[in-house]
Amino acid sequence: MILVKKFLSALAVLFLISSSALALSDSDYKELMKDSSFADSEKELAEVWTEAKKLPAKFFEHLQKEQREWVSHGRDERAESLMKADKTLSRAQAYAQETGSRVEAINSAIDAASLTPEKLSDGFFIFNDNGKYIELSITLEGENLTATFSDNNGNTIWKADGKVSENVLTLSGEKGSASITFWNMSYPLVAGDKSLKSNGVNVDGQYHERVTAF
Repeated sequence: MILVKKFLSALAVLFLISSSALALSDSDYKELMKDSSFADSEKELAEVWTEAKKLPAKFFEHLQKEQREWVSHGRDERAESLMKADKTLSRAQAYAQETGSRVEAINSAIDAASLTPEKLSDGFFIFNDNGKYIELSITLEGENLTATFSDNNGNTIWKADGKVSENVLTLSGEKGSASITFWNMSYPLVAGDKSLKSNGVNVDGQYHERVTAF
């Protein structure tokens, strides 16, 4: 019993209280820990969070903010959605699945903190704003990194060459420039400069990794 209490206490510290309290009560958490899939996912979360704490300050602080939001409401909301979508899922299974997704997100953030052109090669992302579809394709040929923005008909909206510095891909091309910030590898944030927008090119927004064909 003493070992169990120490184990739970250690996890709470590692997760910034991310897995023991806040939205989940202590009794809820202890009940979920009886499920092996949930316990395993919590162990993975503890391990990846230990790695995340080694990140440079600005990356860890951003990730820490995300983690607190996830703990306070995000985890519970998504676990609830999973159970509504699949009635066969138990509460423990839903929380385990959501915790597994969070582990992947943290790993993705760790990758973004050491961004390289190779990590961006052939990355495809989508953004939909009020029905407007934009696809971002990032390709690497030799030492040349190129980003191409296209509409849903495959027509090029804007194309530019890019350079990577820390977690930002800076693009420069005809009509203007833009920055693509990667706090993780799946949800890049695109921001064009005034010149680009004044030339009628608006590719701004939070993009999402494309996981299915359109």
